[in-house]
Amino acid sequence: MFLPSSPISINSLQGNRRILYGGVAFVILAAVIAAVVTLMHLRQAAVTRAVATLQYLDNSVEQTLEGMIDGIDFALQVSSDEIGRQFAGGHPDAAFINGFLHAQQSRLPYLNLLRVANEKGEAIYGQGVVPSARVRALIINPAKT
Repeated sequence: MFLPSSPISINSLQGNRRILYGGVAFVILAAVIAAVVTLMHLRQAAVTRAVATLQYLDNSVEQTLEGMIDGIDFALQVSSDEIGRQFAGGHPDAAFINGFLHAQQSRLPYLNLLRVANEKGEAIYGQGVVPSARVRALIINPAKT
């Protein structure tokens, strides 16, 4: 058994208690600092992942829209060329033009409606166009705006 060689005084016990409390406080403080640093690191990692995800989504949406616009532009150019060829021949075939527009429209699932309008803005060819009931369309002339 261990017996102290000298009697333990209350002052020495209080000093040891202060050292013990100081050590515990230091350990708690170190744990809090470690937790704060870890949370800051995790937050920064989450922000970095969110930025990367947003950039990926931005690029994806941009490429998708560019592809859709390019597809619509191509369909309009091909349709314009074919309708111009029909009119250049002098006798445009309405059934052929309507079928051609329908075929162009079916190739682009995101294109809901493809019609041709005359100089008055009336739809003359395309799906659902009835010659006796012309539908007026809004024509924007970029040269006049």
